[in-house]
Amino acid sequence: MQNLSFCLLIVLFCFFISSTVFAQNSTLDSLQHELQSSISEAQTVQILLRIGEEYLQTNPDTSVTITQQAADLAQQLNKPKLIIKSETKLARALIRTASYTAALENLQSLLSFIEKLDAIEYALERAKVVRRIGTIYFIQFQQEKALEFYAEVEPIFIAHKDSMSLFALYDNIASAYLETNREQEAEEYYLKSLSIIQKIGDEEEIASSYINLAILYNHLSKFEKAKYYAELTLEIAERHNALIMKSYALRILGSIAFDDLRLDDALQYYIQSLEIANALDIAYEQKDSYLNLSEIYKEMGDYENAYHHYVLHKNYYDTLQNEQSNNRLAELRTEYEVDKIEQEKVLLQQKNELTSARIAAISSSLGLILVVMVFGAIWFTTKKRKEIQLLEKDRIIADSQKKLAEEELAILRFREENLQKELTNFALHIVEKNDFLEEVKTEMADLRTDVKSDIAIKQINKLGNKIYQNLMLHKDREEFEIQVEHACTGFFKKLESVHPELANQDRRLAALLRLNL
Repeated sequence: MQNLSFCLLIVLFCFFISSTVFAQNSTLDSLQHELQSSISEAQTVQILLRIGEEYLQTNPDTSVTITQQAADLAQQLNKPKLIIKSETKLARALIRTASYTAALENLQSLLSFIEKLDAIEYALERAKVVRRIGTIYFIQFQQEKALEFYAEVEPIFIAHKDSMSLFALYDNIASAYLETNREQEAEEYYLKSLSIIQKIGDEEEIASSYINLAILYNHLSKFEKAKYYAELTLEIAERHNALIMKSYALRILGSIAFDDLRLDDALQYYIQSLEIANALDIAYEQKDSYLNLSEIYKEMGDYENAYHHYVLHKNYYDTLQNEQSNNRLAELRTEYEVDKIEQEKVLLQQKNELTSARIAAISSSLGLILVVMVFGAIWFTTKKRKEIQLLEKDRIIADSQKKLAEEELAILRFREENLQKELTNFALHIVEKNDFLEEVKTEMADLRTDVKSDIAIKQINKLGNKIYQNLMLHKDREEFEIQVEHACTGFFKKLESVHPELANQDRRLAALLRLNL
């Protein structure tokens, strides 16, 4: 289901890529010329937003920078509609860079800004912002929460007869239902979305509805319907040079051909899809395409190509896993730093209050000394009260420092757990690779008995020797021991000092036991 979710997300945010690099450069040159000749700051904001839109698919980080400039200038001009437009596009660019927390904060701040304006005049703009907030929760796999936001804005879009917003909303609702395994409701809303966009007549948007239905029917094993919508998508994608859309249509057609055992057709579909993924450098697409090709080659009996493409798939998979882990660590670090700054502010405020209290206590003491004979009892009572306050504030400071230390320890433990997870993935990767090679080796042994040609047998033996050499290499063991040393410093040195007679296999087994594997 996770793979299906990634498919839906990429379709939602990437299918607009439909022009060549040359066309984009020409558009950017034209916009740069317009920017230089703009006669007002409001025009400058509009042009910056259009430039940011051009960079959205090819260089989203640049899109964020340019759109942020437009948003800052719109804030200075203090024009509500311009602010809403620029902040909305900024949120979209942040989503494209996977900065979901920043995008959510941006939209929530924009929502607060809109709610201070005329509720009737800006009702539609508010609904659009709420829908985008729901989309962020959908991307973060919080489908039920996303559906709550979608349900809130549906009557508003209907009341304003905003067909494009309603089309996008029904598409969002259908995707959320599909993610929660409510396929019947997903089909209903995908068809509603398609009906709306067919009336509007936007062909590329129609193609996006077709591909969603193709994904749904392929998921439900309704291959005839899936093939029908995938072929319609492919026709439109080729007319508009919409590469991402074309890639998804090819992937679905390849899957259907593979199920029908039309292996040559499936191979061609997957190769074309991989060429698009490589050209656009989309890691998720490359990972899945290499896995599909590995399975095709294995089914064809081409084990060398099967193994080669499986290794490429694994490399992309490991890279994406590491990126997700690093992103999560960065988010935790950001949250920790924000909390730390807030707590430091509280500590500083408490210390200032403490200093003021001490100064007040000293001043009171000096004043009371002058009238000690008259106000002795009052002075004594006041001094005791101040001392109690000072002790309480010192206790608060100590508690705050202890909490900071505990949070730093939690961060350290998270890093250790992350390192442990990476080591576990590495160990499992070694096992999975060797299992795969053993399986191929066994199938080649069976194949050798059926082959009569000496030349073919020689080729099979040559390939078998390569696999055997790969199984016998010490590189995996050495890298594994290095990873274990990172996680458990000095483990092998201590093990050798206690049990010098252990063989390499015994050392590896001991490491796996140490890691609870």
